[in-house]
Amino acid sequence: IFIFIFIFIFIFVSSLSVQASHKITTTSIFTQFTTNAFAQIYNLNTLISLSMPSTT
Repeated sequence: IFIFIFIFIFIFVSSLSVQASHKITTTSIFTQFTTNAFAQIYNLNTLISLSMPSTT
């Protein structure tokens, strides 16, 4: 468990250092994160719709 926390903190600190060095890329990272979240939600919705019998 501590190893995962250490890896997460390391990735978080490295991402913060990258954002501090490149402030323009923060918006791109944010948009990429939001698009990945929307893509995961869309995939989850399609998976639920495929698992459920289509009522249309």
